[in-house]
Amino acid sequence: MIIEKETERLIGTCARFPWSTNRGADPIEGYIIGDAAIAPDWKRRGVLEDLWRLIDLHPWSKHEINFAWPNLKTRNALQKYGDKTVLSDPLTTCRLPLRSKRAGRDPSGFQKTVATAADSLLNVWPDLLLRAGSGVCVEEVKRFDSSIDAIAERAGFFRRFWCPHSADFMNWRYLEHPLGNSVAYAALEGDRPVGYCVVTMAGEVATVMELSHVSDSAKVPRALLLRAIKTARACGCRVIKCIATPALRSWPLLHRAGFRPVSSKVYFMVRGEAFPGLRQLENWQLGAGDIDSL
Repeated sequence: MIIEKETERLIGTCARFPWSTNRGADPIEGYIIGDAAIAPDWKRRGVLEDLWRLIDLHPWSKHEINFAWPNLKTRNALQKYGDKTVLSDPLTTCRLPLRSKRAGRDPSGFQKTVATAADSLLNVWPDLLLRAGSGVCVEEVKRFDSSIDAIAERAGFFRRFWCPHSADFMNWRYLEHPLGNSVAYAALEGDRPVGYCVVTMAGEVATVMELSHVSDSAKVPRALLLRAIKTARACGCRVIKCIATPALRSWPLLHRAGFRPVSSKVYFMVRGEAFPGLRQLENWQLGAGDIDSL
């Protein structure tokens, strides 16, 4: 909380919450910076920037990493006050259209026929490519258990900075979220899970939140991605996307499936003076599940 000394009035708040963060195999104390609010008559005075400079001076802060996902407006405001913690370029989003924009606007006549044909063409390439994953057993997951933890640890490991996602985390993040609309799947070899994915729907847009596997077979990630795409279609989504840092291991598969890069409106902001290379985006492996605004 930020209090005005003379009046003892609350003029601002800033919240952050713990986020599991590693550098290689070593855990680091990590936090995501959440919502911040300033009273209207105190805006544009650099209050939050002064607050963070004060926090950065505290000895405990030297061993922490704090990161956030500001939009363009927030990034520009931070830079105005000399804050160097926001990377200059936005994250890349890859999008795959699932149906044409006209498909939901004109339910009859010639335009409906054209839209239906266009939708069929949109689905041909990803279906052909990902159908190579046929024969893999993929089942819906109502709740993740500890058998997923080994997959998450092995598939997610990154030599620099990354955020481990345990079963408990994913249950909290997706399946127990009171406002969320997420569906999870696991790929099985026998009775043993070897991969998983999570897709979240919000209106006409679906997002691949998680896609990890430890199988030697290329069929497993293809089968999981195809199930995510089919789920998004069945929910009436117009597009499915993925947003992440460049180190995400799933990028090659997404590109081959027809996902195309577009610039996002999400920027990466990070604080942590004790960690060299922290502000180089290539040193981070983060996915959509690590972005609190999704």
